[in-house]
Amino acid sequence: MTSIREVGKLNIDLAETLDITVVQNFRAELKAALEKGSSVSLNGSGVEHIDTAALQVLAAAFRHDERHQPKLELRSPSEALAKSAVLLGIDGHIGLKADNKTN
Repeated sequence: MTSIREVGKLNIDLAETLDITVVQNFRAELKAALEKGSSVSLNGSGVEHIDTAALQVLAAAFRHDERHQPKLELRSPSEALAKSAVLLGIDGHIGLKADNKTN
């Protein structure tokens, strides 16, 4: 993941591959970003492969966001990310809306 901080906002580019081999670091980075209290914007356009473990981390981050209110958003989900989320039925839990889902 690559991150860029703007005033009051952290922009994070998600990695090409988000799977169980990187999920522990992915979770730690997301948790740290959310605990800082600023808005976090995740750019999912470069994700080529994502597995269930990484999607669970995303879902947990959005759940945390609902309770603690730092603003978390998922922008530009790749086709692979969107299809995997829809397949697992968690698309609505990670901020995917009908207008940015891949059919």
